[in-house]
Amino acid sequence: MYQLVIELKYGCYPVWVYHEGKPVINDLPLELSEEREIDEAFEEIRNIYDSLYQNGPEGLRYEGFQNKADKLRFLGMIDSAANLIRMKMGSALKIEKKYNARSL
Repeated sequence: MYQLVIELKYGCYPVWVYHEGKPVINDLPLELSEEREIDEAFEEIRNIYDSLYQNGPEGLRYEGFQNKADKLRFLGMIDSAANLIRMKMGSALKIEKKYNARSL
């Protein structure tokens, strides 16, 4: 059995499939690959997360959210996207959130 991990990394799709504790793919699992609503939700999460960074001459710099409301809306988007997966896959699939919401 595999595990889905929602992990926020700059430039990466936010869903990782793990098997026996090791990442296998950085995408939705095959069972969800045709689910446009789920994919679009995670693409939007990815775009928003990437926009929190500024890539300049000094390198990549984290800028963060402009306000708390935007941050809370973003965290709600992640919860909603995870719930879409649960609705399609059932509760047998374990979904782990691997990010620190306080550091966003």
